[in-house]
Amino acid sequence: MRHVSKRLLALALTAVMLLGMVPVVTTGSAQSGTATQSGTSQGGRTVLNFNNDWRFYEGDWPDADQVDADDSQWLYVNAPHSTIQYTPENYYHEDLGVFWYRRHFTMDPAMEGQQIILTFEGAMQEATVWLNGEELGVHQGGYTEFAFDISDKVKFDGENVLAVKLDTRPNTSFAPGKTNPDFQYFGGLYRDVYVTVTGDVHITDAIESDTVAGGGVFLTAKTEVENTGSSDASVTMVTEIVDGDSVVASKEDTQTVAGGEKYSFSQDLTVSNPRLWSVDTPELYTVRSILKMDGAVIDTVET
Repeated sequence: MRHVSKRLLALALTAVMLLGMVPVVTTGSAQSGTATQSGTSQGGRTVLNFNNDWRFYEGDWPDADQVDADDSQWLYVNAPHSTIQYTPENYYHEDLGVFWYRRHFTMDPAMEGQQIILTFEGAMQEATVWLNGEELGVHQGGYTEFAFDISDKVKFDGENVLAVKLDTRPNTSFAPGKTNPDFQYFGGLYRDVYVTVTGDVHITDAIESDTVAGGGVFLTAKTEVENTGSSDASVTMVTEIVDGDSVVASKEDTQTVAGGEKYSFSQDLTVSNPRLWSVDTPELYTVRSILKMDGAVIDTVET
């Protein structure tokens, strides 16, 4: 009887392990090719994961920036994704060139009228981005993050098509720049892609904002707030320095931000007996910026 019980337990454990290997699709159907977006909420803002459901083509493709381009036979991939496949014979990146990514998605109509920022954490090396056939911009450099405001460009009553053309050929005008580098790097959309949704009054995005020393939270405890609405808004900025589960310093200030304007809060905080970072004790603190209006939290950013 003991042997039978052990066999049943072993079979049960094997079944659990096999089921754990089955992928779960959470953002859409691979068969339809269109992702229905859902996201995670954090303190007044929603972050949509755009890593899944990309279509990929190796080489150039005429009119791939247009909505009606036929990408049905393209390879189905998820980001992070690399266009470079390393082998002992391909150490010097012989497969550099032009590559295309396209993503079909729909947006929740309840998000219409809110601020929507599309962020790429990294794309190697020159990236040109289109949404619904309209060029959003060009980013040069494989190591830096870039973002676009798509609030008035995304559709809520049908399918959207996001297209990215990557040119991975070396260019001495931006990093990495070498023709035959003595190091290896990834190609493609090799870091996370996501969309951030906020209300009219929100903490600005550090990359998308065009304000000098603006764009959210900095180590100097300066936090930029934008009001894209038409009416003035009285808001309260609470800045906290968090150590694990404990708040070790905080500051609260209130300011009226005019409609269509930005305001940068500057707050001084002191941490008594700080735990300093070192190689042996890599201590890290979190700066939490909480934006409130009429006593309710409307946006939160942690750095």
